[in-house]
Amino acid sequence: MPVTQEAADYRAHAKSYYAPPGPADDPWGPYITEASRRFDVPDTWIRAVMQRESGGQLFRNGQFVTSAPGAMGLMQLMPPTYDEMKAEYGLGDDPYNPHDNILAGTAYIRQMYDIYGSPGFLAAYNTGPGRLDDFLTRNRGLPRETRNYVAAIGPQIAGITPNVRSQADLMVEAHDIARGHVYASAQTSDQTRSVRMAWARRNEREDGNEGQPVQVAEAPAEPDRMAAPSYTA
Repeated sequence: MPVTQEAADYRAHAKSYYAPPGPADDPWGPYITEASRRFDVPDTWIRAVMQRESGGQLFRNGQFVTSAPGAMGLMQLMPPTYDEMKAEYGLGDDPYNPHDNILAGTAYIRQMYDIYGSPGFLAAYNTGPGRLDDFLTRNRGLPRETRNYVAAIGPQIAGITPNVRSQADLMVEAHDIARGHVYASAQTSDQTRSVRMAWARRNEREDGNEGQPVQVAEAPAEPDRMAAPSYTA
């Protein structure tokens, strides 16, 4: 089924109203707290991504917030991404349900962070891991929208980390602290090395590919993942 058709089908079967679990000034706070604890993703990260993706709003002009390519709900997840998170973490069949949408989005943030570190996970969340892998390993450019996305959210989450940090994140930090020194690790993956090398060139690279805006997880290709913790209920 085409992605846009799947999104339309999900939208057609969504409820007309979802009662916020929190107060008016923080309607989705309890769900954010649950997701943060379950996946060890800082509350600040979840809120920053949600604000950028949907403004924390379920509806826009009387319709569920859905992008033209089909990204859905508060965390603007593409149908294939939601389907994957649903199967992996036992979520419901309604991606517009704020509870499950926030959990799915947070799980995806954690997966991308475990591979790319911070702020690389932001680029992966926005443009898809396949596109970011091309950037890291093949020196291909990122869309302007993705660069703007990282530039907007990055400063909001700077210095804030999960309790259990990813190997890629530690590699980036090691490079920034001691440029030119190799970070000692007994099990350094090819993906992690590519992150380190790309990060070392981040201020030198010129992006000649402006491209078109790309929504969450549109790229079908998945990079090889490093071993990551298993997150359960």
